[in-house]
Amino acid sequence: MTGVERVEGRGGRLSLRARLVVGVALVVVLQAVAGMVVIAYVSDQLLDQIDERLDAAVDATAGIDDLYQASLDEDGTWRTVNPARIRGEVADPPDLATALDGGFPTDAFTVDATGGDLEYRVLVLDDGDAVRLLASPLRGYDWTVTRLSRLVLLVAAAMIAVTIAVAWWVIRLGIRPLRAMTTKADAIAAGNLAERIEHVDRSTEAGQLGSALNEMMSQIEASFAQRDESERRLRDFIADAAHELRTPVATIRGYAELHQGGGLREDDALDDAMRRTAHESQRMTRLINDMLSLARLDLEPTLSWGEVDLRLLLRDVADAARARHVDLRLEVVTPDEPVVVTADADLLHQALANLVSNAATHAGPDATTVAAVAIEGDEIVLSVRDDGIGMREEDARRASERFFRADPSRSRSSGGAGLGLAIVDEIATAHGGRLDFTSQPGGGSCAQISIPRHR
Repeated sequence: MTGVERVEGRGGRLSLRARLVVGVALVVVLQAVAGMVVIAYVSDQLLDQIDERLDAAVDATAGIDDLYQASLDEDGTWRTVNPARIRGEVADPPDLATALDGGFPTDAFTVDATGGDLEYRVLVLDDGDAVRLLASPLRGYDWTVTRLSRLVLLVAAAMIAVTIAVAWWVIRLGIRPLRAMTTKADAIAAGNLAERIEHVDRSTEAGQLGSALNEMMSQIEASFAQRDESERRLRDFIADAAHELRTPVATIRGYAELHQGGGLREDDALDDAMRRTAHESQRMTRLINDMLSLARLDLEPTLSWGEVDLRLLLRDVADAARARHVDLRLEVVTPDEPVVVTADADLLHQALANLVSNAATHAGPDATTVAAVAIEGDEIVLSVRDDGIGMREEDARRASERFFRADPSRSRSSGGAGLGLAIVDEIATAHGGRLDFTSQPGGGSCAQISIPRHR
């Protein structure tokens, strides 16, 4: 097992290009071997046919013109009986003295001619009374083998060229994109998250990989951007929270130091200081509660799901708002039939209360506020709109940001800490819905919570 692991480890160090080159080299070697095997096989078949022809000529009564025939005289010399002819011309005889110097073979064998590059296939017949010899010139055999060798060479060269062309095509379409991806990946690893794989062709595996990498990098870049945005929002949140808490804390501390220094000896001054201290502590308590609500919503809260009749919920919110804001002109519009949805009743109550409270605080003394619930397709829409002073569109687009107030002076007398709509937005998101807020100067404001009708 250890030896196998080592071999796999060494092979794993080869690049894809190197593996492809090795594969092409193996294909070339196999083609060369196959060519040589074909030539050897055809050569053997041709020699077998010539040998069979010699065997058949043994029993022939008449001479065969293209076969060389000879007999052994008593003095040990070979006497030509019939010369071989090639294309009507007498060919050089075989070199029998050299070939048969060691005896007479029983099987056919090959010898050279006495002149030129001609060869013969020779068969010696010894029947005890006389020794005869038959020999077939191998001119046709040599021509066939030579032509076959050239043909195999040409086919092998063509196949090698095609193999190299295919390998180059594979490298160009497959490996080059991978190297480009590696370069891009190195740049991304160095911190450039904006890098992308260019010229992606999804019809190839490399293109599909490049497309997947691009999508992955887009998601990673978006995640990093979201993380940076979350960190920025956290820093802003902490800074704004500290800014909002600093004033009530400073007020309470000032009155405490004033009392310790003996500056509140009169009853009226002491009562006023206690009233202001209680007011600041209440405002600080509301701010802290709002911040805790946002923190819980940010942590993907577990909602208390249940069947909620939004008509009853909206009427409860309206009654509570009229009790807190005596001068509030509030109308409630609901359908005749119940509007039941699966939701967290407490969170929806808080969201609607925030919207109505915002309208009561910012719409103006002569404004009329309308709170309504309606069914629109697959959604339930809870809306609070007024015909008050409104705000600029650019401010309306930022109204749900945390600690945002349209009042440039950031005066606390004009509203709270700027967390009301942010909480509403988080509550709508937790229910799988959204908050839409629109407003225009002198045209009032409208806040809509849209949640799915069926969970």
